[in-house]
Amino acid sequence: INTITQTIDPAEQIDWHSGFAGGLGLSFRKYREALHIEREYPLTKEPPRMDFLVIKKEKDTVIDNAVGRMFRKHNVIEYKNPNDSLNSDVVWKVIGYAGLYKGLGEHVNEIPAEELTISIFRNRCPRELFKEWKREGIEISHPYGGVYYVEGVVSLPLQIIVANELEEEEFLSLKMLMPGVKEKEIRKFLAYMRTLEKPGERRDAEAVLRVSVSANVEVYKRAGREDEMVNQVVWR
Repeated sequence: INTITQTIDPAEQIDWHSGFAGGLGLSFRKYREALHIEREYPLTKEPPRMDFLVIKKEKDTVIDNAVGRMFRKHNVIEYKNPNDSLNSDVVWKVIGYAGLYKGLGEHVNEIPAEELTISIFRNRCPRELFKEWKREGIEISHPYGGVYYVEGVVSLPLQIIVANELEEEEFLSLKMLMPGVKEKEIRKFLAYMRTLEKPGERRDAEAVLRVSVSANVEVYKRAGREDEMVNQVVWR
């Protein structure tokens, strides 16, 4: 009988960003018709491309979940995988992405600053960064589980999203990307996958599952090795 370990090359780099893009798509699936998600947005007419996402939201759409309540028309999204650090220089790099994105319009102020937000996703809370910011007088509020609003770094709305603190069920797919997922979370996510009927949603879920298995091989050997869906997605 095959095992999951036979399908995972330990030397292979995990495609965290593909998994995150899939998880983000699932997290906003009920707003899919009003959102346009773009990955690796080209900041100039020539390479390089930066590996971040832009969510474009229709003007009158209201997103009623913890992450999306801050969203405006243009939303720059950066994901830091479990191996990446998040410090003030990284934050300023993402702010730079947002500035370059704003300047891409064909005419002046085509992307108004008041229609632009920045979100940085990370699996765990960046406690050292928050301590540094508080020493500098930067205000950090915590309106929802896993969501931190930051005021005083840049005039644009800025939020830090801590995936393992998110409380709403619709963000389960983002939690699946981190090492250390529990067996009950795996079973819940596999049950959720079975409810998905649209091809785009299935592709998103499969991208999440591939990353989740790669980051949690041992627990999947216990919780998912006999699951036919895991076999089809991971071994095919």
